[in-house]
Parts: sequence; C-alpha cells; structure tokens
Amino acid sequence: MSNIEIQILKNRIAQLEKEIQEIDVLNTELSSLKPNATIYYQKTNTNIFFFADNKNLLKANKQEKHDKLMNELNKSKEELKKYELKRKK
Repeated sequence: MSNIEIQILKNRIAQLEKEIQEIDVLNTELSSLKPNATIYYQKTNTNIFFFADNKNLLKANKQEKHDKLMNELNKSKEELKKYELKRKK
C-alpha cells in the first residue's frame, strides 16, 4: 500500500470519527428534549425537512447509523494497522 493510500485511509478514519461524534451529539440533544417537543428531520441528499412522529424511532435510526459507522471505523483502523505493520518489516 502506498503512502497516498495510507493517507486516504487516515482521512477516512478522521471523517468517520467526526460523523460518529455528530451522531453522539444529536442523540444527546434528542435525549434532553421535552416530551412534547416537535422534531423535524432532513432526509439525506434533500433540502426538505419532515415532521418526526416518534422521537424514539428517530433515535433508533441514528443509533443504527452510529453502529454501522463504528463497524466501518474499526475495520478501517484494523486495515491501517495491518499496513503500517507491513511497512515496518
């Protein structure tokens, strides 16, 4: 693996960590809302906001995305570690 590919992988890891942090903040904010608060969410790749009928459903959706990102992050970190060990040999 070249230095460029390793740098791309490091950038991807940084991006995943940022996305995970954003989801963590969002989940914390959702947890602190009053029970009767009105919530809107934005679908991916649109400029339209939709009314969220159920806060728990929205939290579950974000938690699922968080879990997927964590899995991808862990795989990327393992891949990076593997290539860095190969380079040292």
